[in-house]
Amino acid sequence: MRVGIGGIPIATKSHPVKLPIYADNQPIKSGLPPEKGPLVLFDWGYYLGPSVMKSFKETYGVDVVFTTFSSYDEALRKIASGAIVPDAWVPDVERLNALVAGKLIQPINHSYVPNLDQAYPAFRSPYYDAESQYTVPNYVWNTGIGWRADALPNLDPASMKNPWDVFWTTPQAAGKMGIQNADVFDPISLGLLRNGVTNFENLTAAQNTAGISAINDLVQKGVKLQYSAFQQLGSGTQILAQCWGGDIVLTPPQLPAGTPTSVVKFYFPPSGLGSVNSDMWCISKSAQHPVLAHLWMNHLLTLESAIANFREEGYQQPLQTVTLEQLKLAKAADPSILDMVFVTNEMATNGLPN
Repeated sequence: MRVGIGGIPIATKSHPVKLPIYADNQPIKSGLPPEKGPLVLFDWGYYLGPSVMKSFKETYGVDVVFTTFSSYDEALRKIASGAIVPDAWVPDVERLNALVAGKLIQPINHSYVPNLDQAYPAFRSPYYDAESQYTVPNYVWNTGIGWRADALPNLDPASMKNPWDVFWTTPQAAGKMGIQNADVFDPISLGLLRNGVTNFENLTAAQNTAGISAINDLVQKGVKLQYSAFQQLGSGTQILAQCWGGDIVLTPPQLPAGTPTSVVKFYFPPSGLGSVNSDMWCISKSAQHPVLAHLWMNHLLTLESAIANFREEGYQQPLQTVTLEQLKLAKAADPSILDMVFVTNEMATNGLPN
């Protein structure tokens, strides 16, 4: 197993890692009362519904201060400089070892987060943080193929031998195509999948180079590198995009007046053979309100919060208590959209983390 920052092994699904807890960075004690607040949250934009923050405020009688960032470099810069001192914030898998080794986040006391037991098994004890020593899952996400059926009426990735090849074999989408670039691995993973790679853990240099070459081919043809796709797909400036399922939930409100939701399409392999992972919450070592931070993470893992947040932001908490039928009954999104974007436990189990 490869070793990374601080001597902590680099985690993969086949080699999960239980992160170390240091003598000078222990979890808070059990049974402490909640602080008076305010709870300070730090997260990406477009992911946190106002009603979920409101319900937390009403439940615990504290104010919630919510600040967003647009990149991890920005987030880390603001935290390191003290420009913001969050109680809870959302790191990424790739930087988790560094945060633990640097003692910038504190371990979780599970007694404050009983709802963690309801999470999908793949994220209750995730490969990157076995036994959830430092993190609690936020959203599960999959990266798939979104398109406008009114512009591409005959497109059917599911019928293709390799659905991911659609970006290279749809000339009708020329000039109106986008691929993810929220992080470096987003476009590269698409190139790997297009080339038939089905395991991201043991890549050869040749496979990696070929994946990058495949993406460069698209870029040379004018494909746009971008973070999200819902506005572009909604307006029709793009008709084919590599995007998150959450983008598809947010697309219908962006459609021109009178355009039916049925024109919005999304494909992700039911087997889970594509990019799947989970965002996560952690608690800053310098958190002023660590009990509230724990209670916040537990609050997000309730059925009510999960449904409310899905309705407002389009992303799914990986909870066994959240079913496709419940989301439909709650009118969290159009039923046809929900059928396409719902991330099953099988997808979470079999998906390929980047």
